[in-house]
Amino acid sequence: NGSTGQAELDSAILENLEIAVPHIEDQEKFITNIRPLIEKVALSETEIEHLVQIKERILPLLLSGKITFSN
Repeated sequence: NGSTGQAELDSAILENLEIAVPHIEDQEKFITNIRPLIEKVALSETEIEHLVQIKERILPLLLSGKITFSN
């Protein structure tokens, strides 16, 4: 046990562990397929930040009655 109370991992197990790595062509296909999703997430995060800023500016004005909202 280490100081965290968790069992230590035997280094001999790690040294003999085989890790499967996809061929470079498969990795490139994956990146090609996932890139548009990553870009959409980044765009959504930017939009969320912008909307939060707008909310933070408008909410105090609404609560104070300085601006009103009508249907």
